[in-house]
Amino acid sequence: MYDAINKGIKMASGSIIAYLNCDEQYLPEILKAVKDFFDRHPAAA
Repeated sequence: MYDAINKGIKMASGSIIAYLNCDEQYLPEILKAVKDFFDRHPAAA
């Protein structure tokens, strides 16, 4: 399974990549919060 995840991450083309496991979920507005964080801290990306 992790081999497939690693292959998918290598194929991703976005500037921010996240892995969401099967028993996890994003809270409402989290993607905006992540974007805002990277906008404020571009060196972290």
